[in-house]
Formats: sequence, C-alpha cells, structure tokens
Amino acid sequence: MDADLQHPRADRALEAAFVREQRASLANAYFVFALLGFAMVVVFTIALGFVLGREAFAIIKVSNSAAAVVVGLYALFTRSRWFVESRSAELVLFVAMLPCILGIVYALSLDEARVGWPAHTVLFDNVIILVSFSTFAFVANFRALAIWFAVLLPVYVVWLFAIGTPAAPATFNLISALTLAALAAFSNWSLSRQGFSIFLLQRSLRAEKEKTERLLHSVLPPDIAERLKSGEAVADPFPAATVVFVDIVGSSALARRVSPVVFIETLNAIFAIADKHARLHKVEKVKTIGDAYLVVAGARGGGDAVGALQFALGVIRDVAVLSDQRGLGIGIRAGLHTGPVIGGVIGSERAIYDYWGDTMNTAARLEAAARPNGVAVSEPVYRETRRVADFAPPRTVTLKGIGDFQVYDYAPELD
Repeated sequence: MDADLQHPRADRALEAAFVREQRASLANAYFVFALLGFAMVVVFTIALGFVLGREAFAIIKVSNSAAAVVVGLYALFTRSRWFVESRSAELVLFVAMLPCILGIVYALSLDEARVGWPAHTVLFDNVIILVSFSTFAFVANFRALAIWFAVLLPVYVVWLFAIGTPAAPATFNLISALTLAALAAFSNWSLSRQGFSIFLLQRSLRAEKEKTERLLHSVLPPDIAERLKSGEAVADPFPAATVVFVDIVGSSALARRVSPVVFIETLNAIFAIADKHARLHKVEKVKTIGDAYLVVAGARGGGDAVGALQFALGVIRDVAVLSDQRGLGIGIRAGLHTGPVIGGVIGSERAIYDYWGDTMNTAARLEAAARPNGVAVSEPVYRETRRVADFAPPRTVTLKGIGDFQVYDYAPELD
C-alpha cells in the first residue's frame, strides 16, 4: 500500500490539498443520497402521522428532517468551498441540527398517548436521524464527526436514563445507538479514505501529465506542442527560408582512431559550439543527423541569411580551435541555400518539428560540395549576404540529383 495512504496525516500539505480538491465534490455527491432519504422520511412520516391521528409524531419528524434538508440543499446547490473547508462551517452544522435536539425534547415532553410511542422509542428514532445525517454532513471530516458523536451520545445516554427507561429497553437502545454510531463512523472514514485515494491518483496523473508536457516541450517549440495537443495537423509553408547544413570533415577517421567515449565527447563539444552560435545568431536548430547539424533561418525561428552565414562561420572558427587544442584533425564545412520550405510534425513517436522541400536537398548537396573549413552558398544566399562577406568568384559544380549549379565559396581565412 502507498505510504501516503497508510499515514495520510503525516503530510499536512497533502491533507490540505485533499480537502481543497476532493471534499467538496464528495460532500455534494453524498448529500444527494442523504436528501433523498430524508425526503422519503418526511413524506412517509407526515402521511403516517395524520393517518394514525398522531399529528405530534409527524411534527417531530418534520422538524428533525428539516435541518438536514436545509443544510444539504445549501451544500448541493451552492457548491461553496467555504462550506467544506472552513472550520466555522462545522459550527453551522451543529446549529442547523438544533431543531433535531428541540424535536427530541419536545417528544419527551409529550404524553405517550398523543405521540403513540414510548418516550425512549421516540428518542431512539430521532437519534437515528441525527446519526445518519451527520455521516454525510461531515463527510471527509472524520474529526468533526467524532466531536459531534462525543456531544450527541452522552446527551442521549443521560436522557435515556433520565426519562426512566426500563433496563432492558435502555440496554437495547444504547447498544443499537452505539452500533449505529460505529457504522456511521466507519462509513464516514471510508468516504474520507476514498476521497484521499482519488486525490493521490489525481496527483499522480497530474505529475505524469506534467512530465509528458515537459518532455514534449523539450523536443518541440511550445506553440507547436500546444497545437499538437489540440489535435491540429501541424503544416506550415514558408516562402523563403535559409537552410544551413553543417557537417564534420574527418569524423569517420576520428572514430577509427579514438575510443567510443572520446568520440562521443568530441561530438558533444562540437554540437555544443553549434548550439551556442545558433542562439547567438538567432537561427533555429532543427536537429542533428549523424555528425551533421541542421539549422533554418527565416522560418519559425526568425533570423535571416546573414545570421545563417554568421552561424556557419562561427562554428567553423570555434571547431578549428577545438581541433588544434585536442589534435583531432577534423574540420567543418557548410552549405547554405534560400528557398521555400514546408515545416511540420509527422509521426507519433520521437516527433520533432522538421522541414521538407527542394531547398533542404539543395543545401545538403551544397554542403557536400563545400571545401573543408569553408562555406558553399547558392546565388540567393550570395545576393543576401555579399554586403557583409567577400566571396570567391563563382564556380559551377554538378550536384547529385540537381545538375550543374553555380556555387559561391567563403572561408574564414578570406577575411
């Protein structure tokens, strides 16, 4: 069993949350059953009392049931949290039961011939109403129920013997009342435990939901995650975005020379550099593909072709420094192309916001055509960035699946 269920009062924060989130709904739900029962009692006793000529008997029952009905209706229709959370609400319940007490006193003052029942029987009958109602009135508040029983039962015992009830009926009534109180206490305790179990389950479900949402937001932009949660198909056209493919030159040779741990540590260091420059130049990191790194500028994440070029050059420079410091013998090359792309999310597992289109393929082919520690850009990128960078004269290369293509080269050493 859950430790919280074994010791629910050990954690006051959990108990307070239970009161806030469960007690109101439980009280309202069970008051419905209580009200139905008391309504039946009122109708039956009024009819029976007048049929048998025992009007006083009917009046007693009506007065005793009225308090339960009034308080129950208040809780049912107002759904007031004050009613189920405030300590002063317990006092309201005690006061509301005053007509029941007055009904008992009134019954004992009547002549047996007018009432039709012995005084101790009328007394026990009213105690049944009080105990039954209090079971629901103090639902999920066992402490208040215990206090109420501590007040009611001694008063009942005193009155039982004060009216001179014979020993046998007094013993029977006393045992019956105590048994009824024990059953009522157990019912109330069970309802309280049920509510606490529901609270723990809801808390667990909320924690899992929050964990899932955090994981979703860690792999997807927040607005995309919200669109997916709402059931929307995420597909966004962008008329002009700059795509950057960055690849590591010499990674295969490095993997053969060093241990797997060193190789993974090196990749982490290189991708950390790329992450830094993506943030610095405000371009959108899309994903890593093996030892390649893909970013997009001018789509969802903002940025422009100038920022994309500065990102690529920054990664080339920093990785060159890292390679010299560690003697890695690796470099970076990048390809940039500007054109229309489609962004969206597909799949239900390991989903990411990805991009598709000819622009993506062209940028990948340009990366393959770039020189080590250099950048190869298409003419659209050249037109956007030539004011901030000096490119080498264009050269024509044959790109796989595309054909002859005019490429502009830029390398940090050209600065």
